[in-house]
Amino acid sequence: MEGQLRFAPFTSAISVSFWTSLARKKINEWKLDDGDLAIWGYYEAGVQNRSPRLHITEECLEGGQLSSSKYIEPCAYV
Repeated sequence: MEGQLRFAPFTSAISVSFWTSLARKKINEWKLDDGDLAIWGYYEAGVQNRSPRLHITEECLEGGQLSSSKYIEPCAYV
């Protein structure tokens, strides 16, 4: 099997704080605005027995203001 390309199952991890922050912003800031919204996230390669994972946290709604280099370009639009 050496040299063969193999794929690992991909999972996502969306934190509860993300949903809370999204609801708060929708009610208090965005209101009826239904335009596209860039959501930032970061990808973690699989380590040992864990599969690769896309993380989306409360910070992911802050866009370009993120201080960590682990965040990637918008990964989803809602």
